[in-house]
Amino acid sequence: MDWELRQRSPSTLRLYRSCLAILVRWLEGQGIKEVEDITIAHLREFILHTQQRPADSEHPHKHPAADGRKLSTATLQSYVKTIKVWCRWMTEEEILVRNPALRLQKPTGPKRVKVTLTDGHLNALFGACDLNHPLGFRDYTLMLVLLDTGIRVAELCGLTLESLREGYLVIYGKGRKEREVGVGPTTAKFLWKYVHQHRSVADDDVTALFTNYAGRPLRESGVEKLVHRVTEMAGITDVPVTPHKFRHTFARTWLERGGELYSLSRLMGHSSVKVTEIYLEDFQSRQARLQHTRFSPVGRLKFQKTSKRRHKYRHYQQQADDDNE
Repeated sequence: MDWELRQRSPSTLRLYRSCLAILVRWLEGQGIKEVEDITIAHLREFILHTQQRPADSEHPHKHPAADGRKLSTATLQSYVKTIKVWCRWMTEEEILVRNPALRLQKPTGPKRVKVTLTDGHLNALFGACDLNHPLGFRDYTLMLVLLDTGIRVAELCGLTLESLREGYLVIYGKGRKEREVGVGPTTAKFLWKYVHQHRSVADDDVTALFTNYAGRPLRESGVEKLVHRVTEMAGITDVPVTPHKFRHTFARTWLERGGELYSLSRLMGHSSVKVTEIYLEDFQSRQARLQHTRFSPVGRLKFQKTSKRRHKYRHYQQQADDDNE
């Protein structure tokens, strides 16, 4: 009730309810009936149990992963975050005297470079859309918005007709924070044409900017299916294409073209510039790779096509054969 009064997003409330329900069932299985009896050892044991169990094993409508796949590090981190927020809240509310999750640490996984979309990928994706069909035009425009603004999928689905302004969009992001994100002339032109010629609505009460084939607001799952379908039509198989991949591509391109980090942080709706610095690390790694040929010591050497000396490789081969015997 407290978090509903704070007007947290429905997705946040669903996540917290799901994680805490799984935790409570596990604690009850361990004989823990009162929150005062929870210790840091219990919480660590729960996270370890969660880390080792198959993915979807606690999902009410899914079967455990047949291949034994485990939960991702990001999912485990969300469990830890939920538990820490819950325990801190109980301490602030004086339900608990001491916070048992104070020393609970988030698990860390391997740091991987974020794969982004190349110009070839983007040309293939946009080329797969039929601009003569209303849905094809919608898909084209939707991907343009994702690429040109770097907004999250949830923010995209939250756009309404009132979000459209001249040269920018009004976005309501995480934490119900409002921000303005610019759009380029090309995106603005396609948005205008989509709204006035191709957008379909079931009735006048629908104010969502992007709608499905039935004229209802497009949901996040619908956007994911849309991007997956366009990816298959484009024949892209060398990189997983997701709606969030457009966000990564936007950030990388911004930095490549000399965009300022703090402005990027504001546009992407990050709570801190430290979050945006993750993209800076990936950008610097990519730049180092692209400059490899120019600065590698191998590039300074002049190799001969043929050697003037005759090496006795037969002798080496015979010695290797003798050693194997």
